[in-house]
Amino acid sequence: MASVGYVARMLSGAHQPRRVLYTAILLALVATLATPLPATAQDSHQLGKFSDWVSYVRGDGKSRYCYIVSGPQAASLGSRRSDIFVLIWHRPGDKQFDVVQTDIGYTFKDGEPVSAEIDGKKWQLFTREGTAWSYDQDQAAIIEAMRKGKRLTIKGVSNRGNPTTDVYSLSGVITAHNAINKACPR
Repeated sequence: MASVGYVARMLSGAHQPRRVLYTAILLALVATLATPLPATAQDSHQLGKFSDWVSYVRGDGKSRYCYIVSGPQAASLGSRRSDIFVLIWHRPGDKQFDVVQTDIGYTFKDGEPVSAEIDGKKWQLFTREGTAWSYDQDQAAIIEAMRKGKRLTIKGVSNRGNPTTDVYSLSGVITAHNAINKACPR
């Protein structure tokens, strides 16, 4: 469960998919790194847009960070939530690969499970505030299912008790994932 501690240290604090995607990219860059990088390393470079997924790289050396991101095709209660997106990221300098992360647009209710489901296969995610991550032991299986699957469904419950379901297309995830595997190899 190294990702739990790692992610906790790293964090600081669909109805319009294109706007959500662009905002998600900006939020991902800001929210996932607690340690500031030199200005030149903070610039992201788009590796490509692959159907419903976009891949990026930023930084160099130990600070190199690669990720793919997508916004939901459908999001319940979308008008009452902030930005919603899913990332898969690699941080080779920290030996972290294939971490699945979702920013859900609200604060999760303590003690309520959050799940990721891909074509009938289901995994639990751990949470902190409005973000959920895959457990280390599940990452390879989730990535394999994403690469083979058609759709990803994330279910959670807000701190107000509202259940939500977000559905993501997996079209383009293989090519986008291959791009970050090449840019941030193991």
